[in-house]
Amino acid sequence: MQDEIRKHSKKAVSIIKNSDHSTVEKIKEIGIEIFIIVFAVSFSIWLHSWSEHRHQQKEVKEFLTDLKEDLKADIESQIDAKKVYQRTIENFNYIINLSEKKYDSLSGGKDSTLFKSNLSTKISSFPSIWLKSRSGNYEGFKSSGKIGFIENKKLKKLILEYYEQAMPAASIQDEYIRQITLKTSEIISDIDGNGKKIIFNKKVQINLQNIILMSKSSIENYQNITTLSEDILEEIYK
Repeated sequence: MQDEIRKHSKKAVSIIKNSDHSTVEKIKEIGIEIFIIVFAVSFSIWLHSWSEHRHQQKEVKEFLTDLKEDLKADIESQIDAKKVYQRTIENFNYIINLSEKKYDSLSGGKDSTLFKSNLSTKISSFPSIWLKSRSGNYEGFKSSGKIGFIENKKLKKLILEYYEQAMPAASIQDEYIRQITLKTSEIISDIDGNGKKIIFNKKVQINLQNIILMSKSSIENYQNITTLSEDILEEIYK
């Protein structure tokens, strides 16, 4: 392309120097050469832009292909985490609603061994599975400054909302529950006595109630995140 431009530029110069042509003829011929040069430059710019845009969209396509797998894995992780939280809520609710009268009755009955074993399992059912997002592909794409290559504005907005707002908020919530869990475990280990003293300890009861509330909130957050994931997948499949 540069050779063509150089050739027509030289031709224009030679036309100007050509004394055999009239001024009108020179203007016409120079005008043609200038038109050819402008067209060549414009076409070269367009071709370069088209090639660059095509390359960018290829990168976007590869990113979205990987993102689909990441989101599917995240959804499975959310399902597992919600199950754990639901089990925690059910078991801790049982403990909180257990009266001392009922405890004495069940612990002194014929199935006392089974009751105490089940109760020990329930009091130990702290959340243990946390949401782990596969964000490596997103972080790499973002750090290379390529998020702007995504032309679908709705899709880009959903992806940013997912990784920059929804997931960090869920991680903060999980970390809060993890801290309460650790504190509650420490309280339980410091209590000198039988299971009854642990079950009806005021601090333990309060912490279990807090964990229940936060677990419910996490389940709701995870459901919102799952919905957001599905919205992103729907846009990608479009």
